Amino acid sequence: KEAFPQQELDKLPGFASIGHARYPTRGASEIKNSQPYLVETLSGPVYAVASNGDIVNYEEIANELRVKGVHFSSKNDGELLARFIVYYHEREGLEITDAIKLLMKRVKGAYSAVFLTKENIYA
Repeated sequence: KEAFPQQELDKLPGFASIGHARYPTRGASEIKNSQPYLVETLSGPVYAVASNGDIVNYEEIANELRVKGVHFSSKNDGELLARFIVYYHEREGLEITDAIKLLMKRVKGAYSAVFLTKENIYA
C-alpha cells in the first residue's frame, strides 16, 4: 500500500520534499523542535533540513553563530545545521556545497542530514 496516492502527490508543487519522524536527542519533544526545520530568509529563499543523530559540539557552534547575529528558535540539531549552512551561504557568500563542507569540518558527532533548496537536494 502507498501512504500517499499518486493523484494526491501530483497536486503538490515543487520537485522534491523531505520528512522526518522525530526521536528527540536534544530539546524537548515539542512542535518547535520538530523537523524538517525551515529557514526563510529576507531575500526570499526557503531552506529545509531533516537530520538524525547527535551534534556533541552544538553549544559551541550555536554560540559562534549567535555572536554573528544568528537567532535560534529551538534546541534542535537540525536547526543548527540549517542555520549554519544558510548563514555561510547567504551572509558570507559561500556556495551551498562549500557551506556544507565547512559544516562537516566543524560539527562533531554522528549524524545524517538532508538539505533542501528550491533548486536542489543535498544529503
